[in-house]
Amino acid sequence: MAPVIGARIPPMFEVGKSYSFAMETEHGFGTSSYKVVAWDAPLLKLASVNEEDVVVNVGSSRFHSATPVDFDASAPLDLDALISR
Repeated sequence: MAPVIGARIPPMFEVGKSYSFAMETEHGFGTSSYKVVAWDAPLLKLASVNEEDVVVNVGSSRFHSATPVDFDASAPLDLDALISR
């Protein structure tokens, strides 16, 4: 089926959602969770509870993948809630 000309393609990332990002860093390949603060393709501005905001170019060869997660990566963990599960 051919694409419809002028059809709106949904964004790859949703501002306000958190994702687990797999990327190559200066320390090697790894994963980290971040909340998307801004998205202006191909750049993402990401927030994390443990780090300052980060800008990632998803068009870079260092970016591997992103998987949605069901928690707020920019909020501190509630350890009491985790322990009581």
